[in-house]
Order: sequence, then structure tokens, then C-alpha cells
Amino acid sequence: MKKRSAGFIVYRKKNNFIEILLVHPGGPFYKNKDKGFWDIPKGEFKENESPLQAALREFEEETGLKFSSNDLEKIKFFESFTRKSDKKTIYFFVIEKDFGDNLIPQSNLIEIEFPHKSKNFIKIPEVDKMSYFNLEEAKEKVFPWLKEPLEKFEKFIYQTSSD
Repeated sequence: MKKRSAGFIVYRKKNNFIEILLVHPGGPFYKNKDKGFWDIPKGEFKENESPLQAALREFEEETGLKFSSNDLEKIKFFESFTRKSDKKTIYFFVIEKDFGDNLIPQSNLIEIEFPHKSKNFIKIPEVDKMSYFNLEEAKEKVFPWLKEPLEKFEKFIYQTSSD
């Protein structure tokens, strides 16, 4: 079965700039890595989940944040994108939401083998940091494969706001 993920591009307008909420993976591999290692809150589908259900669940698991019932009405499907490296299809949803500054993720814990192939397993937070970044900075911070969807989002959001 093909791998599928779903996630949110959460954005806010601040000081006439569009800012995107990004998350930084937890654990020893990502500890001192910044540029090129941030992501949007997203994750793989569970059996019988819709793309939106998967995106909502993953958002809450990775950030500890929830959308209100009023927020749910504002969610828009943005696009699906097939990542070249592993052919995974990622479904992107968009919502304008300001969760504030100085965010501390209340992430779920995941178990990883560390060091690699050591048969030693440790629990780590899936996400250790999250923050809003302006679009240009966000494109520099994210994993390289995510730049293209963010560039498409940038065109989408400026077309939508000018209509």
C-alpha cells in the first residue's frame, strides 16, 4: 500500500507578513540541526482515516494544540503532493490561525532505536520546538522537499487574498 500523510499549513498575518507554523523534530539526530530540518505538523494515515481526520489527529499529537469548532469550518484543502524521494503522497490543508508566540509543543512520545542498529530503544518527543516563521524564513528552515509546496502555498495565499 502506498504511504500517505496529511498535515496543516497553519498561517497567520502579522505585521503585513504571512507567517507559517513549523515544527522541529525531537530526538538526538535533530538536536543541533536547524536550517533544512523543520516541517509542518503532519503524519501518516491510520486505517480508515480520511485525509482531514489524519491531519487533525497528527496536528494535535505533534503540537498539543486543537482547533475550535469555528476553526474547523475555515479549513481548506490546499493540494496533494507526491514526494519524489519515497513516492509518499502528502495531503495539505490550510487554515489561518494565530496560536500566539512562545509556543511549547505538548508532543506525543515515539520510540526510536538509538544509536542506529544498536538494539537500544529510547523514547523521544516527536516534536521538540514549534514556532511561526515568515514565508521566506520558513522556506529556508524546512526540509528541502517541502520548499515546493510552500512556494505553491505562497502563490495560492496571495491570489486568494487579492480576490
